[in-house]
Amino acid sequence: MSWFTENWKIKLVSIIVAIITWYYVRDIKMNTITIPVPITYEQKPDNLYWKKDPPRYLQLSVRGRQEALKFPTGNLKASVYLGDAEAGRKQYKVKFVAEQIPDKIEITSMAKAIKIDLEKAVRKIVPVKVMVQGEIAEGFKKGKTLVTPKSITIEGPESKIREIKYVQTEWVNLENAQKSLVVRKALIKPRQSKIIDHQSVEVQITISTQDNTREKTISGIKVEVEGLDPALEVRLSSLEIKIRVTGNPEVINKLSADSFQAYVNLEGTRFIPKTGAIMPFDTESEIDIIIRILTNKKAIDIIEIMPNYLTVRFSVKPEYIKEPEENNDPDDNDNNGELNDGN
Repeated sequence: MSWFTENWKIKLVSIIVAIITWYYVRDIKMNTITIPVPITYEQKPDNLYWKKDPPRYLQLSVRGRQEALKFPTGNLKASVYLGDAEAGRKQYKVKFVAEQIPDKIEITSMAKAIKIDLEKAVRKIVPVKVMVQGEIAEGFKKGKTLVTPKSITIEGPESKIREIKYVQTEWVNLENAQKSLVVRKALIKPRQSKIIDHQSVEVQITISTQDNTREKTISGIKVEVEGLDPALEVRLSSLEIKIRVTGNPEVINKLSADSFQAYVNLEGTRFIPKTGAIMPFDTESEIDIIIRILTNKKAIDIIEIMPNYLTVRFSVKPEYIKEPEENNDPDDNDNNGELNDGN
């Protein structure tokens, strides 16, 4: 017993130093690594789109002995449930099952939630742009190009849809072409959006032999508006356009601005009385101009419209703007009366 009591302070210090040394030596052999774990986003509502691309990986920090840290990580996975997600930038819980990690490995840090930025879906009608490549055969000329339908509906996040001016077709090859052609071409889906109504269009391109034709530019064709919501007024970036036509010289010589009708179809824009909003946007750029030939249709080809598109700005007519309701609270009237009596 005396052995324990003699110099007990020195012996106690020695024991403490030994314990600290043991933990220190143990920690020297411990390493920490960070593992990127793929994230799966589950049950995202169809009417929501990524405003910014979400994180692809969960950064998982683990600690353990060097030999234990050599475990396979290819099957690790994390998930984020978005079944109740809403538009906006919000945090969502990250689910990671700790049992995926071996027993001798300790998780030291891991994000419990991540911020995700989502946007509501909007729809927009845009024109179809036919993409043409190749030179037609010598002695032939390219006439007008017709596409059916002329416009399609796309859907996607508002920030992206606002930037989309048109949807392109696959390339139509005219290399050494000697006759008119009719082909069906798929539409190229814009990034982060989807095409609602048509996945392909019919393209007709007129090719004819070069003959005794004449070109003429006709100015002063007034632009009309069709399909406008009765509650809306519009301002066009140009009230008149000009076109370049080709055809039989006798017919071409007789043409004037009255031989054509130019218009823009605005049936895709509507005023919503309940919210007071103009949908989908109060300004639409690159609205396709449509030309009707009113005389000698078969003898004329329109080869250029200048400008080809118009910008349209919408506003609500005053009679459709809902006035704020007046306050008819009888208590307020009484108070006003008291103030008047006091004066």
